[in-house]
Order: sequence, then C-alpha cells, then structure tokens
Amino acid sequence: MVNRVKMPKISIIKRVELLRPQEYILDNGIKLYSLSLSSQDIIKINFVFDAGKYYQMKSLTANLTVEMLKEGTKNYSSIEIANLIDYYGAFLELNSDFDFAEISLYSLNKYIDKLIPVLADIIKYPMFFDNEFEVLLRNKYNAYKVNNQKVMFIARQNFSKILFGDKHPYGMGESEESYKDILRNDIVEFYKKQYTYKNCRIYLSGKVNDDIVKLLNNHFGDKWGEGFQLNKDLKYKINPSDNKRHIINVPNVIQSAIRIGKITIDRRDADFHKLSIVTTILGGYFGSRLQKNIREEKGYTYGIGSVLIPARYHSLFIISSEVISEKSRLAVEEVYNEIEKLCNKEVSKEELERVKNYISGQILKSIDGPFAMMNIIKIIKEYELSDSYYDNYLETVNNIKPIDIIETAKKYIDINSLYELIVGR
Repeated sequence: MVNRVKMPKISIIKRVELLRPQEYILDNGIKLYSLSLSSQDIIKINFVFDAGKYYQMKSLTANLTVEMLKEGTKNYSSIEIANLIDYYGAFLELNSDFDFAEISLYSLNKYIDKLIPVLADIIKYPMFFDNEFEVLLRNKYNAYKVNNQKVMFIARQNFSKILFGDKHPYGMGESEESYKDILRNDIVEFYKKQYTYKNCRIYLSGKVNDDIVKLLNNHFGDKWGEGFQLNKDLKYKINPSDNKRHIINVPNVIQSAIRIGKITIDRRDADFHKLSIVTTILGGYFGSRLQKNIREEKGYTYGIGSVLIPARYHSLFIISSEVISEKSRLAVEEVYNEIEKLCNKEVSKEELERVKNYISGQILKSIDGPFAMMNIIKIIKEYELSDSYYDNYLETVNNIKPIDIIETAKKYIDINSLYELIVGR
C-alpha cells in the first residue's frame, strides 16, 4: 500500500532522454524528421516555413496568408476542405508567430492517404479567392474592433511598437490603417516568396511507417513554389522609443493593463538558461514572487507573471498583468521592488530548490508523448541549437547558485533598462 501521508522522494533530473528522429530527404531536398513513438494509430504532420512576421512588409500579411491557405485551392473549395477534415475525424491547425508559419494535420493513420492529397492542395495550390479574402479580412477586422476595447489587447499591440519601433516587423501591430492598407495581392506575393519547397521542413510524429513517408514524398517531393531562395541573414534595425515610461489613457475601465520589459538575449546565448531561471523566480509560476506580493498580499490583481518569449534573433522579457486601475502605479512600484530584491538579496535555499523542481518538472512535461517530444526536436532544429540544449538547461538548473541569480538579474533585468506601459487610468 502507498503511504499517502508520506511525501514521495524528489529525485534530481540530470538529463533529458530525447529520442533522435529519423531523417529523410525528399526528392526535392526538403528535410523530413520522423519520430515513431506511439502505440495508438494517430499521426501528426507539421510543415514549417520561414514565413512569420519577420518576413512581412505590411502588418497582418503573415497571419492572413497562413489563414487563407484553407480558404479554397485548385481542387477544393473552403467548404469541401472543412467537410473532408471533419468527415475523417482529423484536425487542421494553421498559425504564424514572430518567425515561422506552421501547418499541422492530426489524423488517424487509416485515413492519412485520403488527407495528404488535401493537405498538398492546401499548401501547394491555394487560390486566394477574392470573396474568401474579403470575408476573412472583414471577420478579423470586426474581431479587432472588439478586442481594441480591451486594455490588455491595447497594451500588447503597443508594447511591441515601443520596444522595436513601428517599422520593424515585430513592432507592426494591428490598426485601422493596417486593415485598410492590406490587399489580396500582398498575400499572394508573400505566399510566392515564402511558401516554397526551398523554405520548408516537415516534422512527422506518432505511429509513423514507411508508407506515410512515401506518400509525403509523392505529394511534396516535386519542385513546387516559385523557388525563392530565402535570405536568412535579413536584418531589421531596432528603433525603440526614446521614452522608457508610457501611459495610454482609457477612461471608465475597472482594470488597467501593465507591461514592463525589454528586448534581451536569444536562446543561443550562454546566459539564456540562467535568465530563464531568474524569470521563473520572479513571475514564471504560480508561487512566484510577483504572484505572492501583488496578488496574494496586496490583492491588486487576479494574476501577474513574467515570461521570456524567444524569437530567432531576439527574445522578449515581459512582465504583464491587469490590476485595479486605482492601484496601477502601486503595482508597478511593487514589481520594481521585487526586481531590486532579486538584484541585491540572495534567494533562499528553500525557494531555489522549489523553483529547480518546478522547472525540472516542466521540462519532463514538455517531452511527454510523441507530439510533445517532436515539438522539442523542432525547436532545436529551427533555432539551430545543439542536441544537448535541454541537458545544458538541466545542468544549469541543478548547479545554479544564489550569487548567479543576483549577477544575472543585475545584468539583464536592471530596472533602468526596462520599458513600462500602463493602459487604463
């Protein structure tokens, strides 16, 4: 019998058991990474393109392009695509972020031969019909008008602009003008440049067999697309705001949104793991310092957190919350108080052990199952990290000392280096 009163022993995790994917090269040179690690007859096919915000010339372009892929192709209408996906019990996911656009299909193995031809049409032969574009643009504009009444949305849109400048792709937010300015032809041209076999990687996970690999080669192994050679060395000038403190007044709101942060080091920097640990201590889990102070002790908010958001060339250190409007200034001061403590006072042994155990558990959770493990492999490949990246993370977690926390906090989250935005009153 298990003794429910006695807490189980906490073991130190020293390394991440990542399986090495099998690598294939399609006839046209596309790299395909395959991980067969499932007893269930389910498969995930994930296509990755360098087609995120970083490569757009106009706001909205990257996101609209990936969403338009399913809105009608050479052989299927948007309704037919939706019906086929639904009929075979599959799920199609399309999204874009700072750097990448991804098209993912989840399916039972027994139907994959029916769905790969549809997926090929979606990726290789979208038509970008005028009426479908107009409907999608109108729906997104209506959603924007609703969201633009929310302080957190306004803060998110404007904080990126404060950090990067409105000419940098990462700083391009949604606006009334961006919806008027975007044209169908912008989407078409973006697709032609970014969605080609030369700019594509495939990640295959689940219960994989050779027949699925052959099917993918049959449908994606030709030289499709315009053949544009992507310039991965493309660099944009960062032009942050001259002011560190910003307020956007929104009358008659109960809560105000807070954003505090900066552009910082990327995943390949030697200090990134240490900064990740510092970020977790400050506000990266439910028992963090910001939660205890501003939520539990002060009662200013339902939740507050800090996070590192990685991109290919930069990362963002962000603290965000919605607080009682009358307490917004006090909440910001408490955030700075907690940062000052991190920069000047050693973390207790108990707190550091708690955070170490939390991070180790999160790493194990991130490799639980074939899809999750392949996602970790995808991060390593797409960000050009070493295969020992997560082992190095665990080593840093296990060996970091209180003095390392102080030095890292002083170096990367010094108060004078942070930008601040309050949206509300």
